[in-house]
Amino acid sequence: MKRICILSIVLITCVVGAFGQDRSKGFELTVKIKDYPKGAVLKLGRYYQAKQYYVDSAIYDAKRDCYVFRKDTALPGGLYMLISYEHLPLEFVIDQDQVFSVESPYPFRLTETVFKGSKENQKFQDFNQATRPYYIKFENAKKKYDSIEDKQTVEAQTLFQDMQTYWEEADQLKVRFIKEHPDHLMSVIFLAQRDVEVTQTPPESLSMEEKREWRYLYYVDHYWDNINLQDDRLIRTPLYHQRLEQYIEKVLPPQPDSVKVYLERLIEKTRGCDELFKYTIWYTVDYYQRSQIIGYDAIWVYIAKKYYISGDAFWVTPATLENFKKRIEVLEPLLIGNVPPEFYCPDTTIDTPNEHWRSVWETTTRYTVVIFWEPSCSHCKKAIPALRDLYKAKSDSLNFEVYAVCREHDVQAWMDFIHNNQVTQWINVNGKASTIKYDELWDVSTTPQIFILDDKHRIVGKQLNVEHIETFIRHW
Repeated sequence: MKRICILSIVLITCVVGAFGQDRSKGFELTVKIKDYPKGAVLKLGRYYQAKQYYVDSAIYDAKRDCYVFRKDTALPGGLYMLISYEHLPLEFVIDQDQVFSVESPYPFRLTETVFKGSKENQKFQDFNQATRPYYIKFENAKKKYDSIEDKQTVEAQTLFQDMQTYWEEADQLKVRFIKEHPDHLMSVIFLAQRDVEVTQTPPESLSMEEKREWRYLYYVDHYWDNINLQDDRLIRTPLYHQRLEQYIEKVLPPQPDSVKVYLERLIEKTRGCDELFKYTIWYTVDYYQRSQIIGYDAIWVYIAKKYYISGDAFWVTPATLENFKKRIEVLEPLLIGNVPPEFYCPDTTIDTPNEHWRSVWETTTRYTVVIFWEPSCSHCKKAIPALRDLYKAKSDSLNFEVYAVCREHDVQAWMDFIHNNQVTQWINVNGKASTIKYDELWDVSTTPQIFILDDKHRIVGKQLNVEHIETFIRHW
């Protein structure tokens, strides 16, 4: 039943366009709608990625009793829709058939819609008519099944089996449609909807845990087998975005190095297919730029360097490219495993005639917790005392030192805060002066901000809350 819940009935009711027409004649769609409010605007929209966008609008032509959408050039193939001002849209595909007509009642009802001049649309209408009885039977059986409290009764089990049968019979019609019309956009969609099955068996010599890992890796490796990554029409349906989102969020392993390998492999499979290539790169960079998971910034930096900085991203403006370069220059030294820039700041809390400048690298403990904070910051007022308590209780057993950088330049307010909160035992420095612009080179824009360095000054943790420091160090 899991498969039944996952598949979208909405996609099953979409309509498609045809192949074989001369696209040099441009685009013209004539629409007649019975009972559509006179004078109301009708809009033509399309999918791009997972969103819907307006393509054009048309006003009522009283002489011809219709709406006409016309373009001098052909529209790219994909899933389009007629959008009314009030009711659900009517979805269909514009592909090789660029001159055709649609007649429909209002509100739109696909079963009563007629397409003229598009053989492929009609073929898919025939498919919808053939499968509709099975879906009606399925829905009726499901309503009865859902109303039965005890799912173990004979009646419930019979209904469950009936639902499976109806769905499988409709599915067989899909299989036949794919076989008979392999180039049809809906065939591409139907095939892409099918999840990959692990058809091979793992070696018997493996343990149960190793077999599970083997099956998982097989699934990851073959996830895209049913999806034509050289068909740009998919970018103008919601399907590719859905599969890409699922791949990143639920399929890929959590390790950043593994993610980089799998994403690069995917992107290379889309190379030469401009829209899929562009969207896959853009989406992955954007997704990992927004990720809050420690270490995942290395993923987008890697992808951006390989495709944006290298010049492969043909759609990027020079200004955007320059912003990428500047951002990567800042972030790359701050990636997990890298050594951030050293800096010195003055420690005026020490009772000496002159300020004592101290390095962020000077500690000898196994770990250094570097925290940037401000006395006036409401979050810092909670974080610093919490770090103090952790330091007193666990700094010896966890073998860490604290290097606390105050970003506010009011020295007296800083000194009052650290004395009043009894946090003089670790290294306190005031960021009013520094040997480098640490705000830029350590990418400090908010407070509190925490980094954890190891004894070789490499970053092993960042973007942590104080309450996570102990767990992180123990697990590390």
